[in-house]
Amino acid sequence: MQFISEGCYDLTGYAPDEFISGRVQLIGLVHHEDRDRMREQVQQALSDRRPFRVTYRLHTASGACKWLWAQGQGVLDAAGQPTAIEGVITDLSELRQTKLELEEREILLETLLAVTETAYILCDEHGAVDYANLAAQTWLKLPDSRLVGARFADLLTGLPNELREAVGRGRDSIFTVDHQGGDFEAYHLVMRNVQISGRPHTAYAFKRLTRELARQEVEVWKKVIRLIAHEINNTLAPISSLLHSARLINAAEARDARLDRIIDTISERSKHLGEFLKGYTQFARLPRPRLESTKWRSLIDRLDELVQFKIDAAPEDLNTVNAVDRSQIEQALINLLKNAVEAGGPPEEVTLRLRAHREGDEIQVLDRGPGIPPELLPKVLLPFYSTKRTGTGLGLPLCREIIDAHGGNLRIEAREGGGTAVILWLPRLAAA
Repeated sequence: MQFISEGCYDLTGYAPDEFISGRVQLIGLVHHEDRDRMREQVQQALSDRRPFRVTYRLHTASGACKWLWAQGQGVLDAAGQPTAIEGVITDLSELRQTKLELEEREILLETLLAVTETAYILCDEHGAVDYANLAAQTWLKLPDSRLVGARFADLLTGLPNELREAVGRGRDSIFTVDHQGGDFEAYHLVMRNVQISGRPHTAYAFKRLTRELARQEVEVWKKVIRLIAHEINNTLAPISSLLHSARLINAAEARDARLDRIIDTISERSKHLGEFLKGYTQFARLPRPRLESTKWRSLIDRLDELVQFKIDAAPEDLNTVNAVDRSQIEQALINLLKNAVEAGGPPEEVTLRLRAHREGDEIQVLDRGPGIPPELLPKVLLPFYSTKRTGTGLGLPLCREIIDAHGGNLRIEAREGGGTAVILWLPRLAAA
């Protein structure tokens, strides 16, 4: 050893003069399993008159084992023969440990992606598939070898329109795919833009919600049965008691002012029960839409008399005519606007946004309330589910039934900047 820098002490725990004097030899510190390989690689590089790069383990003065990376070359004399070796040595221990941890995490991630029922698809900036997990392969009915490199848009060609529309919207959403016989599949789509190796990618996650919704539906029906039973009992109990009092008064064969109060109370309670049950039967027996040509301006002007909100629409969009059941659409929009007002945000931020397109019209009802937690989004369209203490849980499902009956769709999303957005799509229809 003719020269070694001061950095050798931090690297090995030995001072430079210990190497130069020969008391410590670098090759003697190399791990015995790596020593022969290191010699062979260096010697071969010297013979070939080329630089060498070698990774090996080394024991330090404290007994620790480090991973090192050495790069160097032979110093040649006038005849071209190597007379010395010069180079640099770098400590790779932390980098290698990080690499091992990343490899372990990658294995764990691959395992999780392989066993999950959520379909994950990763596409590059050109829309070509870079990765698809096992669930995605099963869902698309294609092996990994045919998925990777294919354009995602082409893969969706043979799939239901609802799925293609959800992807085309370019944002998170919950959507359903209807099947023959009245069956349906519900999905939660999550989309994220990510950078991988410095290049933009889009990650898609499709989670099937049908099984969870079915379980929630059973719980909802249990809740509504308890709710109806409670309401009926609350009405029948006082009626029964009042009727008993009425019989006693009647038996006395004397006119009593209390009898009028008893009759009024029974009438009031009966009316309340009738209105309560009417809300449920209305949801169960929604009539088919009676389509009539309707200008959006006239319909929205009518809403403006009933609920406070601001309008975000161009004059040409307000003058657009579509064929809808005016009464049903008014009812749906009143429900949504009242929900927005009651969401807890500033009333002046409640907005009805209208955008007319050639294929149909999009209406958004927006608020600046606290928003709906992501875990509750799949539930809010279920009948009888309500986040309000006194809510019946019929408003949003009834709105969706109305929009579905018009051939459109309704979805609920988090509003950018805070709040909730309820988005209706109504296709362009002709009056009956």
